[in-house]
Amino acid sequence: MTNEPIDAGDPIVLSPTGQARKAQMLHELSAAMRGRSIRRRVVRTASLAAPLILLGGLIWVLSPTSRPALPNPVTEHASAPVAPGPRLAITMVATDPDIDTRLAPAPSPSFTRMVTDEELRGLLMATGHDPGFIRTGARVILAGDVHPGVSDEPPPADDIQG
Repeated sequence: MTNEPIDAGDPIVLSPTGQARKAQMLHELSAAMRGRSIRRRVVRTASLAAPLILLGGLIWVLSPTSRPALPNPVTEHASAPVAPGPRLAITMVATDPDIDTRLAPAPSPSFTRMVTDEELRGLLMATGHDPGFIRTGARVILAGDVHPGVSDEPPPADDIQG
């Protein structure tokens, strides 16, 4: 192979295999170019048509003539008898100052009672419980066991099932 420039006027002689490959390449490139041309045409047409279609659809939706006329019940059904509906009664109610006491729900029995620390100590000692308190901020915790029969001791090892 030489590094001499090829003169465009010199014919290049190809072997039969080279000529077959050249014909095959020409066929493949022609098909690719046709496809590319078609795709360009489709994109160009779609880019021009899409805004026009959107504008036409918007005009059609917003135009008052695009909606079907609703039937007018007064003119189309004027001869039909109208059934009487429920009657509406309006009554003036005078202000009653005792309304809240008359209509208030009955008080429910309260099971809680506010007691002072001394009263609570007395109640705990009367029932046989430790009357100690632990105060932390706004929280008050009883130091003793309040519920009879419940202890903080763990159960014996033979009672634990495992």
